Amino acid sequence: WTHQPPPAPRSSRAARHEPSQPSPTARQGADRQAGITRAPTTLTRHQSSRIDPEQIPRPTGPSDLPVEGGKRYETDKYTLPPPATSSYTVIDRGSASCRFIRLTTNQIPALSQTAATSHIPIGCVVQPFAELAPTEEQIPVVDFSASSSEGLGNNTTTSSGAPGPVRCPRCRAYVNPFMASSAGGRECSCNLCGHVFQLPQWYSCVLDEFGRRRDIMERPELLKGTVDFVAPAEYSDGIPQPPAFCFVIETTFMSAVTGFLHQAIESVKCALEHMPAVTSEVAVVTFDHCLTFYPLDRLFTAKNQMMCVGDVEDDPFFPAPTDVLCVNVQENHDKIVEVLDSVLERAQDSKASHSAGNAALKAAVDLLAARGGGVVMQYYCSVPDVGVGALNKREDFKHIHAFSSSGSSSAVSGATSAPTSGSAPPPSSAAGTSTEHGSQKLDKVMFQPQQAAFYDKLAKHCYETGVGVEVFCQPPSNAFIDLASLGHIAHVTGGHIHLYTQTSTDRDPERIKRDVIRTLAPSGFNCIFKLRTSKGLAVSKFYGPWSAKHGLDASSFAIPRLHPDTAVAFLLKHDDRLDQQKHVYLQCACLYTNMKGQRMIRVITLATPTTSSLSSVFRYTEIDCLINVLTRMSAHGVMHGVGHYREDLLNMCVDMLLSYRLHCATSTTAGQLILPESLKLLPLYVMALFKHAAFRGKSEVRADERVYFLMRFERLPVSMSSLSLYPALRCLHRSLTNDRKLEAAIKASSLLPPTIASTGEKVSSDGVYLMDDDEHFLIYVGCDVRPSYVTHFLGLEVEEPVYWSVGVDGEASPLYSNGMAAAGGKDCIERRIVQHLRALKGSHPHVPVRIIPARSGEEGRFSCRLVEDPVSGEASYVDFLCQIHRLVNAKLD
Repeated sequence: WTHQPPPAPRSSRAARHEPSQPSPTARQGADRQAGITRAPTTLTRHQSSRIDPEQIPRPTGPSDLPVEGGKRYETDKYTLPPPATSSYTVIDRGSASCRFIRLTTNQIPALSQTAATSHIPIGCVVQPFAELAPTEEQIPVVDFSASSSEGLGNNTTTSSGAPGPVRCPRCRAYVNPFMASSAGGRECSCNLCGHVFQLPQWYSCVLDEFGRRRDIMERPELLKGTVDFVAPAEYSDGIPQPPAFCFVIETTFMSAVTGFLHQAIESVKCALEHMPAVTSEVAVVTFDHCLTFYPLDRLFTAKNQMMCVGDVEDDPFFPAPTDVLCVNVQENHDKIVEVLDSVLERAQDSKASHSAGNAALKAAVDLLAARGGGVVMQYYCSVPDVGVGALNKREDFKHIHAFSSSGSSSAVSGATSAPTSGSAPPPSSAAGTSTEHGSQKLDKVMFQPQQAAFYDKLAKHCYETGVGVEVFCQPPSNAFIDLASLGHIAHVTGGHIHLYTQTSTDRDPERIKRDVIRTLAPSGFNCIFKLRTSKGLAVSKFYGPWSAKHGLDASSFAIPRLHPDTAVAFLLKHDDRLDQQKHVYLQCACLYTNMKGQRMIRVITLATPTTSSLSSVFRYTEIDCLINVLTRMSAHGVMHGVGHYREDLLNMCVDMLLSYRLHCATSTTAGQLILPESLKLLPLYVMALFKHAAFRGKSEVRADERVYFLMRFERLPVSMSSLSLYPALRCLHRSLTNDRKLEAAIKASSLLPPTIASTGEKVSSDGVYLMDDDEHFLIYVGCDVRPSYVTHFLGLEVEEPVYWSVGVDGEASPLYSNGMAAAGGKDCIERRIVQHLRALKGSHPHVPVRIIPARSGEEGRFSCRLVEDPVSGEASYVDFLCQIHRLVNAKLD
């Protein structure tokens, strides 16, 4: 095989993923330090092949730690955005930052025939409320209304007496840096539809000798690609309110005995300290077979005051005014903590075995709807079996979720079985398609929620009143909790689903706290979103977490809440020629309510060049964005039973590589697989997708886990999707060799260990390895490493799988599986590396650390993420490349 850079002087050679091998002397020094007394072995044996596995393409991870903020990119100067997983700073020069919007190809084909020939789906991934890096300028706020700008911040520009943002009267696009002024500043030409319209008098301005407005430096909307406009009053149906938060906690016997109740209470207490605004309000509801509400106002001085609602069958209700049940956190903090403590104390004696969870959910939604909107934080430990929306146990899925496991993770991290040992047979497209067709009927049933009428009615109510739902599920070990039903309401209202499969409170007790805090990140509420495109382009399809029926059309949708970690994707199509345009423009407009209760319009405008060259289409394709779109398409197909994702994805991969070979490759040889520079990782990611727990559909993947991952992929941003498919593997023990410069560099926070191939052939029994799959940091300790070395390197003794619990205050301590804190380790090299990797992730959700000793019950959880090896009947990376080569040659013939 070979991969070719595109035929242009600016192309570069593929970056190699493999680190340099240490010298024999250094290796022996490391062995002596580790106390190794026998020849080390690898996790999997090397398989002979005509293809050199050292030469095939792989992702590269950061090695040199960047200076604060990383490399700087100006949006009017780069053609390809920086890699989504890297550390960078974007300077907005008129076109929107890649943090908010990314394209699958950054030069749009001018003709539909060129797009069809490339077989690259033309699309974009939009993350409207992505958080900026600390080194980046905040989004400017522009107030065109006559009202006061009090409370909007120092970066607010006002225009007193203006009726609202200037918009094109034909296509309704908002004013942006690419609208050209004419007629002495009295007219404006829309960059999207080309319409020339008269500017209102209050917005007109004379032009300078270069044809620019003289007040342009005072107009952020004419300088920045992303701005927030203060919405006029007519953009709202009523008076917007700051969102409130209602915590709905299960207090059944199972919740108390497994420790989940204690974790839930502690997470709520922690959330009280991290509320997003001083005006934030909170309500608390608990449930077992009945519902309990609590007056949280500090004026209610009596202890143990509560209101019980036993009618959960027909129409559960909240039994007091909203201002009694939903109170300001800052003013009533002590009272809320007192109530939470009393809940935990009473639940210790609970014998309730039934759950009215969905009745509690409905009552909480009604409470927040009457209050003006917000987020319901729903905690489940068991399947709701009484009251409205009660679910039946799906015994039909026993064979799906039943599996043998000697240990469970604190949060879902993938499949639970080790990969197939030895060499897997070459994959057969026909065989894979047959298996897929056979499981498709079962998948359609498994992913459909029970009580569809109940959930649809509740979702409609959430949309009308601006209430979102977050779901936290922690069932007893190996129990089936029907996440397809419980998570459905969160999935379609813009919330996230959190699944924890380990009930012991000794395992990672901080994870749920971190997840709850991340849920409180500034979001958009009561969102109405619209994507507008230049004349000649149109939106053909929308891929998002919510179903199509909640959208207005393919280019727009309404959603109760948009979280910073939620992204949506759009596919674009040609409806006219673009060869007369040098650039095309995309503009996203999202009307939303912020955390302070202010109605805003976020406008994101992107300019990208057009091209008539097929080579340029390939050259400027961004693999991270492309694989994000392909993964969404596959997840959507599996969730909704549409098409055959495996067959479709293989055909798309082959068609793209075949098109490049036929039309762009400078030289071809029959025995070579030609990979363009921009798509050299496409076969790797496609293969990794087939091996992911979300898409395998085999018996070792539990139904709840599979649903969790599929729902996650449908809303995952570009910055998280690549690592979720192909984890980054780093060799940690090479940091402690005779190479003192390397050790000093890591300790001085200037270097990270390089990434290595994600295969068992690189995992030696004498080593320590760190795997990052964006869900966990998995630290694998080889069986030939002495405990004394582990104590020196990690700061603790490893006998069983163990979590590192990192407190929300930043303090961290390694924990045994029995909860005992180990001494030392705060300044060890491994700790520094993990801290650096967390810092590189920026605002991503917290990633816990899991230490896995070799030959433990958890080793399979590490092995199954070595995606270059055969896993569950899927071929190795080398064999998959051979299959792709055969399919390309077959189409050539």
